Amino acid sequence: MPNFGRPVSIRRNISSSHDPYASVPSSHKHTKCNDCGALFHSGRWHAPNPTTVKTPNGKSNATAPTPVICPACHRIRDDVPAGVVHLSGSFVRDHADEIMRLIANESARATNMNPLHRVMHVAPTGDGTVEVHTTDEKLAQRIGKALHRAYSGEVKYSFVDGEKLARVNWQRGD
Repeated sequence: MPNFGRPVSIRRNISSSHDPYASVPSSHKHTKCNDCGALFHSGRWHAPNPTTVKTPNGKSNATAPTPVICPACHRIRDDVPAGVVHLSGSFVRDHADEIMRLIANESARATNMNPLHRVMHVAPTGDGTVEVHTTDEKLAQRIGKALHRAYSGEVKYSFVDGEKLARVNWQRGD
């Protein structure tokens, strides 16, 4: 059936609810995060670069970037994670160093691709389990998949409706 000028709604794999941490600096062409140094340029955040900011045509930018706080640093300041990975089981206690290295490696890979994807903190809970908080829900999923791929175990993913929060539960006995 023809559309006849009506707006087309395409459902994506993301929530349509407003995320206050996903704001995009619209009034400035070049912005720089005061905390981490990430640069917003050409519609996306880039890793901090010690050289001068270049425009798409390769010429250096004469004006200094406008200082802002990037969404990841904003989440870290407010202590509002977008992803929570909960690790449990005797395997976690017995192989904590290996697991922490795997998490650090996954975080480094994700941050290399997008500077907004970071681990906020890793906190052992009182009952021998570990919680990993991330600034991005996809990084939480990525960590869960990496743990399952490397060590098997059981992984469950859940998403909180109305919020941009992913919960990943990974456990392994032994």
